[in-house]
Amino acid sequence: MNGALAAPAESVSTLVARNISDFRAAVSESFVPLQVTTAGADQFRGVIRGASVDEVHVNDIRATSHVVE
Repeated sequence: MNGALAAPAESVSTLVARNISDFRAAVSESFVPLQVTTAGADQFRGVIRGASVDEVHVNDIRATSHVVE
C-alpha cells in the first residue's frame, strides 16, 4: 500500500431482490432498460450494491442464474 487514503463513498446503496420482477426493475433503473429473464423464477434472488465517489459509480451485482439482454 502506498499510504494514500481512499476517499469515502458519498453514497452507498443496497437493493435486495427476492424475485425476478424486482431485480428486473432494479437493473433497468440502475443502468438502462434491459430484459432480464431466468429459468428458475421461483428461486431467484439478487443483490445490487452501488457506491459513488464524485463522478465515479461502481456496482456489484450478485444473483442466481439469469440472462440480461
